[in-house]
Amino acid sequence: MRKLVVSTAITALCSLSFLPANAVTLNIYGIPGIDGGPGTDGSAGGSATAAAGLDASNTANAYGGSGGNGGDGAAGGNGGQATAVAATSVVAGTASSNSSATGGNGGNAGFLDTASSTGIGATGGAGGNAIATSTTISGGGPVSAASIATGGAGGSGSSVGGAGGTATAISGAAATGSNSVTVSSSAVGGNGGSGNFDFSSVIPGGNGGTATATAFGSSGSGTVQVSAGATGGSGGAAGAAGDGGNGADVTLKNAVSGSTTGALYLNQSATGGAGGSGGFWGACYGPSCSITSNGGVAGNATSTLIVNNS
Repeated sequence: MRKLVVSTAITALCSLSFLPANAVTLNIYGIPGIDGGPGTDGSAGGSATAAAGLDASNTANAYGGSGGNGGDGAAGGNGGQATAVAATSVVAGTASSNSSATGGNGGNAGFLDTASSTGIGATGGAGGNAIATSTTISGGGPVSAASIATGGAGGSGSSVGGAGGTATAISGAAATGSNSVTVSSSAVGGNGGSGNFDFSSVIPGGNGGTATATAFGSSGSGTVQVSAGATGGSGGAAGAAGDGGNGADVTLKNAVSGSTTGALYLNQSATGGAGGSGGFWGACYGPSCSITSNGGVAGNATSTLIVNNS
């Protein structure tokens, strides 16, 4: 008889390391963006792609480059995207894959510079997106796969904070016979950038980045444990005046799945991003000031899991 346990929760540059026991770890770093001079935007950070699949245990880590900061009155550069892929396939024996992707942070916009008339303000750079994927297959041994994706944070802005980067995590693993399977995926959206602190301007915070995670596992008759969690990025705080950025919504629907004639454990969770705080000072003075600042809206979270025990 199959045993089934289901739970779901809602809360509103490069280096290569060879390790013992047939394991390889690959780290890839994106090149940072260049800061801009007065009135010149910062350049975007470089993307990073890491792919590991040489041995029985493979780890791929990718880090997007940070965006350059903008000169006075100019925008920050966007953070670089990070993509990490770990794939393992063996005829027999224990096998594992682990991937981690972290988007680069957006560069900060330059402050206003009325003396040189370089502009009226600019946005912070957007955080880089992150994609992490892990897959593992063994014809005769226990297997595991884990993916972690984290979106880059938005840079601070002199007109609005940069948006947080998105995060996507995908994992899957398969074993034969009575061998066990453990699979997990975790995604966290990047936080929105804050508004620069300027008493004479309304500068809202940036919005948080979205996140999604999926995971699958299968075995002939072994225990299978599958989990996936996604957390939306938080909104950035406003400057002295302005509204906070909104937290990101998260929706997971049947994000986890598995098959075995043994015990099957499925767990998924979704967490909405927090709203950013509003400015505490109006961008005008005296009793006639009518500008108000509000906190950002917190993200919604929905987690739905429907399972057929057949």
